[in-house]
Amino acid sequence: MLIYKKKNFSRYLYLFFVGALATILVVFTLRAESGNYVTKMSDGEILQMHKNYVTGAVYDRTGKCIVKGDKSSKTGLKWRNKEEKKNFKDLLGMDIESTLLSGFTLAGHASVLFGTEDDRFTVDSLLQPFKERTGGSVKLTLDTATQQYITELIRSYGYNEKDVYVVCSNYKTGEVKALNGPVFDTMLHPASTNKPIVLAAAKSVSPELVKNFTYDCNQWNHTFNVNGKKVKVRCAGGVMHGVVDASSAIKYSCNGYFISLLQKMDKKALLEELKKMGLNNTIHFNQFKFWDGRVVSKENAKTNLKDEAYLLGSIGQADAFITPFNLNFLYSSLLNHGSLVEPYWISSTKSTPDSKWEDTTHNGKKQICDAEAADQVVNMMKLVTEEGTGTAFYMDNFVAKTGTAERVDNTGKLDGTYTVWTSGGLTDEKNPLSITVCIDKVDSSTTSVVPGKIARDILEYMTSAD
Repeated sequence: MLIYKKKNFSRYLYLFFVGALATILVVFTLRAESGNYVTKMSDGEILQMHKNYVTGAVYDRTGKCIVKGDKSSKTGLKWRNKEEKKNFKDLLGMDIESTLLSGFTLAGHASVLFGTEDDRFTVDSLLQPFKERTGGSVKLTLDTATQQYITELIRSYGYNEKDVYVVCSNYKTGEVKALNGPVFDTMLHPASTNKPIVLAAAKSVSPELVKNFTYDCNQWNHTFNVNGKKVKVRCAGGVMHGVVDASSAIKYSCNGYFISLLQKMDKKALLEELKKMGLNNTIHFNQFKFWDGRVVSKENAKTNLKDEAYLLGSIGQADAFITPFNLNFLYSSLLNHGSLVEPYWISSTKSTPDSKWEDTTHNGKKQICDAEAADQVVNMMKLVTEEGTGTAFYMDNFVAKTGTAERVDNTGKLDGTYTVWTSGGLTDEKNPLSITVCIDKVDSSTTSVVPGKIARDILEYMTSAD
């Protein structure tokens, strides 16, 4: 009787293992068919591995090591020098415990640095259980020389680099070329830099309306009837522009033109077009996602009423907010015939110190704006630097738009300070660069000409360096 039970037990045990093996093979086959070979690590596992590994190294585009892991250091990191630490620390976010989940730092994008791809179950690893282990390496699209130049340039203009935001990118490749400040997560009123974006969307929705529409900018025509309420919107400096069309409205930054144009447009259709551009919407890429730009609040977007917040959103005030990073890539799409090329700032990685460099995936592209509309708006921006509000920072092939936003405090009241912008880029095919410069918390003595001059200086440096 005992022998019989023993045989049955062995048989059941054998069948159990066969079933388990079959299940494993089925699961593996399904994952192979779907292309999903890797089990994604949880954030907790990454944090745990970080404690058992020396952090990998970060290199700039030229191959210079910016920072690498060093267990003898209090922070676990060794920077190449103090200046580079100052220029890169906030961007890289190497304090993994507080920045891993942000998605706005290198820690959020490159967990390979913390040993997440090092397999401890290889024969070599099992034979050397106490061997010090180092995370993988990352190569950036940024370079130390440009970062240092921008820091020194901002100081030479008399501003604290913490209050100045800079994003420069290649609009043909999506490669991020230079950054300054917390450009990924600082939400600001875009002011008049919003106008080319809104106009491109309006042209896509109602090209004939925009083509034939004019506005008489005079002292009696700046009060608008909004749902029975009188709303007065003046142009900067109280200037009267006379009769303007779309081109002159961009050139001279006429607020009244855009308020009046939106009153004649279908709100729902325009907001849907702006959603394609990532405003009041989310666009995902491998290394970044656009989720932070908006023309109106969620509540305001649900109504078809042409209310005050919606109209003021067209000139970058009221509910309109955007990050400098997001604004830059919207301008990149305009410069690239309405096509947004996937942005990236990690060009290649090493999973372990001994492995070879592997290029990251960054070849996505989205047509977020009608090509003809984008090209027409870019041609209008040429007049800004040639004849309009940006003549003080004119540069060959540099098209741009300026903007000045009034800042508000936590209660929503104007606090007497301003945010000034210039965003644009070069139409030169050899140097397809887009650039956004923003200076925050300034008084009325700082106009949008200043970020324009900084943008021009950066472009001149980068084109001469190349």
